[in-house]
Amino acid sequence: MKKLYTIGETSKIVGISTQMLRKYSNAELVKPQIIKEETGYRYYSFEQFHVLDRIKYLRTLGMSLKDIKDIMQTGNLSILMKQLDKRKNILKKELNKLQNEIDDIQWYQEYFSYLNRIRLPGIPYVRHFNERYILVIDYDENNKINETDIIEQVETKIIRLKNSHNYQYRRQWGYVVDMEKYIQNKFNPKRYFIFLKEKPECWDDTCMATIPAGLYLCLWCEKKDDIHAELIRSFYQNKKIPLYALALEYENSLIAYKTCPYEYQCLIQHN
Repeated sequence: MKKLYTIGETSKIVGISTQMLRKYSNAELVKPQIIKEETGYRYYSFEQFHVLDRIKYLRTLGMSLKDIKDIMQTGNLSILMKQLDKRKNILKKELNKLQNEIDDIQWYQEYFSYLNRIRLPGIPYVRHFNERYILVIDYDENNKINETDIIEQVETKIIRLKNSHNYQYRRQWGYVVDMEKYIQNKFNPKRYFIFLKEKPECWDDTCMATIPAGLYLCLWCEKKDDIHAELIRSFYQNKKIPLYALALEYENSLIAYKTCPYEYQCLIQHN
């Protein structure tokens, strides 16, 4: 049986480059069995293959050379388990971050593709929603400036608000509108909001609100003030009218967003 192997032979057998083997040696992780003084040639023993293979495997798990060195020098299994737990927790956090990004992409794709699925101007339809959370500001009903300036004020306020605490949000804007005005085909905004991804741990009643889960009667409008709610009005003729409806913006252009369509939603049944 051959007792020693050159660094080139060792590299081919264990699948680790000669450069990396030298790095392991310089880091005092695995030194060659023999380094000949006269030539500087490095030779490894068969017994070292197993050690190199373990290092290679731990590297595939994302462990650093420093952590591997600590493990190998002590030979303590409990240290290995702690390091593996540490690495696993790091990967779980990365996985959660990636999953959140995937969810955000999926949501945004559905947001734009929804435009192609729902096109029923003047015809109500029913949708179910889980509980939702919004970051919201009030409209100043006593403000006498023109509508364009009011929109600039409320949009600027809510953009500043959502960025002030890095809230996790869904990029869909909306209005809370007066329900009685809505069924009279009038757009009368009371509040302006953007959806939050989830309920924040630090809840703030001054700028946050909950949209209850349940069935909602919906109406599609090509513009937020181009309302044809006659059938909605008929539905509520002998029923208690909700205090408000939601008017949700659906961007159909990345440039001319001010003329985008809206979906109106009014609660008809709590969960």
